[in-house]
Amino acid sequence: MSLIWLEMLSPKMCRKDRQHRQRIALPALFFLLCFLFCLPATFAQEREKEKLPEFQFDILSFQTSKYSADSARVDIYVAVPYSWLLFLNAGEKYVADYQVTLSIFSKGIDSAISRRVQPLTAIVPLAEWEKLHELDLTRADASQYPFVLKQGGEYELKIAIMDLTTHKEMTDSKPFTVLSFAPTTPSISDILLYKSKLGSRITPHIGADISSLKIDEAGIFCELYNAPQSVPFWLMQRISSIDDGEEIARDISVLVSSGQKRMPVFLPFIQEDLWSGKYLLETFMLSDAKDTMISSSSALQSHALAYRSRKIEVSGVHGVPLAGLDLDDAIGQLAYIAIGEAYDSLFRAQTKQEKRRAIMDFWDKTNWYRGQRTTRPMEVFYRRVQYANEHFKGMGAGWRSDRGRVYIALGSPTSMDRHPYDANNRPYEVWNYYDLSQQYYFSDQFMMGDYRLMSSLPPNGTYLWQRESY
Repeated sequence: MSLIWLEMLSPKMCRKDRQHRQRIALPALFFLLCFLFCLPATFAQEREKEKLPEFQFDILSFQTSKYSADSARVDIYVAVPYSWLLFLNAGEKYVADYQVTLSIFSKGIDSAISRRVQPLTAIVPLAEWEKLHELDLTRADASQYPFVLKQGGEYELKIAIMDLTTHKEMTDSKPFTVLSFAPTTPSISDILLYKSKLGSRITPHIGADISSLKIDEAGIFCELYNAPQSVPFWLMQRISSIDDGEEIARDISVLVSSGQKRMPVFLPFIQEDLWSGKYLLETFMLSDAKDTMISSSSALQSHALAYRSRKIEVSGVHGVPLAGLDLDDAIGQLAYIAIGEAYDSLFRAQTKQEKRRAIMDFWDKTNWYRGQRTTRPMEVFYRRVQYANEHFKGMGAGWRSDRGRVYIALGSPTSMDRHPYDANNRPYEVWNYYDLSQQYYFSDQFMMGDYRLMSSLPPNGTYLWQRESY
C-alpha cells in the first residue's frame, strides 16, 4: 500500500466587513463603559488571530512477523496544513520546506526508544496555487512513518513540526497502546479511513473528523488475520452515537478467505445518515449469518470471532459545515426556507433518525438544479447559518436573531452602514440590497448587542442562495 498526498477542503470562508467609522462623541462615563465592554472581545479577537492551525495524525497497528512473533507494525500518518507553512515562489511553483520529528517513548522511560527526523518539501504548481487562493481552499501535506514495536506495549508519541523557513514550531503528543494479535485465532488490525482509492493506491483520511469524505469515494481499510478458511464469513460495520449508544447505520459484507493468514479488506464507508456529532465505528468478524441480526454492540462482541473499533466525529454533513449539534435547531433553521408539505414533514419527525432523514430529504427534494446532483444550495445555507452564529450573537444563537434571519435568507447586503457608538442614537445598522430594492434597519434598543429589525422580516420560504456570502 502506498501513500499519496492528502487533500483537505475547507468551506469558503466569509469575508468580514471591516468598516471602522466610529464617531466618538460620548460622555466620559458612557465611553468608559463601552471601552470596558469591548476590551475583552478585542483581546479575544487578537488571540483568535494568533491561534495556529492544528495538524492531524493517526496511529494504526498491523500484525507483522517479519522481525519477531510478538512484533507489530505501527504506521503513523501526519497531515500538516498548508496554511501553517510559508510558501515561497520558485518560478512555476510555490515551495515550502518543513521538518517532522517523531519521538516514541516507552512507558516509564524518559529517553526515546525510537526517533525519526524527516525533512519534507511541499510543492504546489502555480496554476493550482492560484486556484486554491481564488476558491479560498486549503490543503495538507501528508506523510507516513512505519515503526516496529512490541505487541501490547504502552508508548507515548511526541510530534514536532518545524517550518524550516520561519523556524516556527508546533508540537503534540499522545499515549497509545500497540494492538496484540493472537498467532492462530482471528483478529483485525486498526481501521484506516481513506478519502479515495485507485487500485492499490489510496489517499488516507487523517484525523477523526470525517466531514470532508465523499460518499462515492471514501472507504475503510483493515487487515484480517486468521479468518475462517474455505467458508464464507460476515464482516459488519456498525456506527453508533457515543452520546447515547443509538445505532445510526450498519453494513454487512460476505467474504471468503483468500487462503492466507493476512487478508487486506477495502469496504465502502457508510455515512448517509450521519449528522453533526461524535460516533463509534465498529467492525465485527462473524461466522454465522444469524449473528448479523443482533442489535446490541455488547452481544455482537460476544458472538464475534474478532472485533475492532475507532472513534470518528462529524462537524458537517458531506462536507457542509453545520452550526450546531442540536437536531431541533437544525429543523428550526430550515423552517426559514421551508413551506407547505416540506415544512410539515420537518416538524412531524420525532426520533433522532426521523429528524436526520427529514432534514436530508428536504435537501434532496429541494433541487434548484433539475436533473443535476448538487449540494451547493445546502452548502451556502449552512455556511450562512455558521456565519450568523459567529457574528450576530445577541440574546441567543445568531441564527435566531433578526440579522441572522435576513442574512440566511438573502446573503450579504450590497452595502452595510454600521453605527455602534453614536452619541445621538442607539446603536444601529442599515443593510442595503440594491439589486432587490430592499433596505433593512436594525436597532440595538437596549444596548445589549441584540439588534432588532424595525421593519418586516423576509417571508418564510425566501432563500436567495445564489447571492454570495461574506
